[in-house]
Amino acid sequence: MSRNKESWAYNENEQVWVGKYQNSQNISHWHNDCELIYVLQGKINIMHNKNNYILDEGQSFFIESKKIHNMHAEYENTIIMIIVFDNAIVKNIIGEYELESPILSYDYNIPIIYNTLYQELTNKPFLYEAKTKNKIKDLVVEIMRNEKISIKKKEKKINEDLMKLLDDIDTNYIEYTLSKASKQMGMNESYFSRFFHNSVGISFSKYINCVKIENSVKLLHEKNYTITEISLMCGFQTIRNFNRIFKEYTGFCPSQIPSNYNFNGIKFHTNTNIINPTLSACKLIEYSSPRK
Repeated sequence: MSRNKESWAYNENEQVWVGKYQNSQNISHWHNDCELIYVLQGKINIMHNKNNYILDEGQSFFIESKKIHNMHAEYENTIIMIIVFDNAIVKNIIGEYELESPILSYDYNIPIIYNTLYQELTNKPFLYEAKTKNKIKDLVVEIMRNEKISIKKKEKKINEDLMKLLDDIDTNYIEYTLSKASKQMGMNESYFSRFFHNSVGISFSKYINCVKIENSVKLLHEKNYTITEISLMCGFQTIRNFNRIFKEYTGFCPSQIPSNYNFNGIKFHTNTNIINPTLSACKLIEYSSPRK
């Protein structure tokens, strides 16, 4: 699972990864790396740091290290360019500052920079690692010079606790209930429910179901267990409940799941209604190196 803390494994000493996604769909997660998103075509909805943003074609979005976020393409033909890089490359540049808005207001020639990075990372000429890191540094310097910035607010313990909770749910999702999670966060259930939804973008119950469904899809592909066994292994109380939720979240019955299907989360909006669960899965259509 990589739904909460997503770990990037770069090739060798690269510390930079680029790729293009079509119909990007995922549930809330975070990572230690920085991420730059450029909408090549279409439109995408991004939840970032408790706020929702809609990006149109040609817009760019910068996600700093350890920021909880998710994204959902508005159309199946939406294509985004993503540049991911180790926070260590720019830590001294960003320092004590942060962007007032993650939507970049200036044109930084992101497509040109993306193509340069892609060529360097795929062809691997002499000193390409240094070239790509310097390219990232130059880009971040320009961003910090031109965008509105402010002094970083000190990270509150409650946000650190939320990341720990998401990390633990990743492994022990079967054990988690609203009561257990709220107690772990030191909140009453009502307050925790509102806090979780505002922070992560979907309700706690839907988040748990997404984690369960993703695990069940993986087990179904392995073909080592019966559907009844998988429903119990993934924490569903009855096979009927499993079938209902699985169909609601994926658009398929467990017995009819396509062999190439990958669950990438459900398209949610701020009203938390499930919209179009049968949208095609997110596709990685170009990348500098395979995701590990």
